Amino acid sequence: MDARRVKGDAAYDQVTAILASGPAFAGKTSLMKAMGDAHAKLKGLRAKSDAALKLAKADRDASVAKGWLPVVTGTILKSQDLRIAATRAASHASPAVAELLSVKHAGWTMAEFAGRERAVMGGIISADAQLSAQKRNLLAGFRGRVESAQDSLKSLMKAPGISDTVKTAVAGAKKN
Repeated sequence: MDARRVKGDAAYDQVTAILASGPAFAGKTSLMKAMGDAHAKLKGLRAKSDAALKLAKADRDASVAKGWLPVVTGTILKSQDLRIAATRAASHASPAVAELLSVKHAGWTMAEFAGRERAVMGGIISADAQLSAQKRNLLAGFRGRVESAQDSLKSLMKAPGISDTVKTAVAGAKKN
């Protein structure tokens, strides 16, 4: 886990440096600050989580586990906001880049909301709880986002400019 963290943090630092020294884009300063704040919050919670895991379950601070998913999800969403803003100018400059970014965004959306779906269901199952109407609505919304992104991706794969390499990668991801 430590090796993965080091690798992930190094990649985060590298991308942050590239963005900081790269061209300006709308909202760059505020989006980078929001991402940095979210990353710092995640690293702080990561340290609390590590400490909690050394304790018996009954002795753990429940707020650490309860706060994990919102903090991780918030960090992911801040990175997504930053990515979209940073790539917007490139997509305006080239229709091919715009299509590839649309493919990437559809994939991100499917992964993100399928992950949220799994997390909610995992929480319900681990708590041996009933599936409330509120949770069913939440899950339906997540599934709708996945299905909508899947439909967008299917349409994008039919576009004449999409390369066979991208089509093969998408087909492989779908199969797996």
